[in-house]
Amino acid sequence: IDRSRIQAYQDCKRLRFLNYHWRGRGLERRALGLPLLNGQQLHQGLAALLCGESINATITTIGTTYRNIVHTRGIHLEDPTAVDFLVAEQLALLEGLLRAWAAVRFPALCAEYDVVAIEKEQPWTITPGLIDMVRCDALVRRKSDGVNALLRGGGSGRGFAIGRRAISAVGHAAVRHGARGHRARAAVG
Repeated sequence: IDRSRIQAYQDCKRLRFLNYHWRGRGLERRALGLPLLNGQQLHQGLAALLCGESINATITTIGTTYRNIVHTRGIHLEDPTAVDFLVAEQLALLEGLLRAWAAVRFPALCAEYDVVAIEKEQPWTITPGLIDMVRCDALVRRKSDGVNALLRGGGSGRGFAIGRRAISAVGHAAVRHGARGHRARAAVG
C-alpha cells in the first residue's frame, strides 16, 4: 500500500475504490489538473539539476514534456479555450522557479552537501517490525560530518528542502534547515 492509496481512503472510501480497485485496476481521469502537472514537472526539473543537467537543457526538456502531456492527456480547465495561454503562463512560471532555485538554492546546497542518490527507494522503520518503503526525492550527505539527510520536494515554493524525519534504517540523523537554510537541527535517527 502506498501513501496515495491511504490518502484516497482517508478522503473518501469511494474515491479509493474507484481510483484503485474498480474492475481490478481503477479509474484515472485522463486530463490532469494544472497543480498536479506543474508539481510533477517542477519535481522532474529539480531532479534533473541534481543529476548535473544544465538549467537551459532542463528548461527545454520540461517545456517539451509539459507540452506533450497537455497534447496527449489534456488538462482539466474551467475554460478549455484558454489552454494555449495557460500552458505558456505555467511554463514561464516553472522556468522562473527552476532558474531561481538553480541560481540561489542549488549552489548553497552543493556547497554543503553531496548528492548520494535521487529517487531511490529506502526502507524506513516506522516501529520495530513495521518497515515502510519510501522513495525520497534525494538523499544527500553533509560534507562537514558525513550526516545523511533527505531532500524533499513539495508545495513549499522553495524547491527541495532538507527533510524533517530521519531514515532510521540508514542509521544517520536527518537535518532540517530553517527557512533561510542557515540553522540546522538534528533529528535522532
